[in-house]
Amino acid sequence: MKTNFGEFEVEIVEVYPGLSVISGLAHPIVFEDGEVLEPNPEMARLIKASMEEKVFGHVGDAVLVQATPKPDMGSLKVLRKFEQENPGVRVVSSIIGVTAFRNVLPGLVISPVTTPETTRKPNSEKRCFRHKWSC
Repeated sequence: MKTNFGEFEVEIVEVYPGLSVISGLAHPIVFEDGEVLEPNPEMARLIKASMEEKVFGHVGDAVLVQATPKPDMGSLKVLRKFEQENPGVRVVSSIIGVTAFRNVLPGLVISPVTTPETTRKPNSEKRCFRHKWSC
């Protein structure tokens, strides 16, 4: 099934029984069974977050900061509209996207959880669970 996200037409995919998503990632997700959730680079550019930095301290001339992702207001507007028009469909993004939007749109933006043996590998070698998502 297809729907619109901002100015783009996107594919809604059921990745697990009852869990339908659209990809908001610039790279594919490979599940542990080898099936692939295709990337959507155009949409990935619409889901933006900025980093808010709080100075934690200094070590000599180096500054230690605590960086927290914050939602982009334009992205928030597009995501709210998408949620209203597509109830129950989740948007797959990075963990930064999840962190940025979790307090304003809880459960809408999700990120795949990688299998323990592939967590530290490059994206092309990672495998993700279908039944487990960060939100």
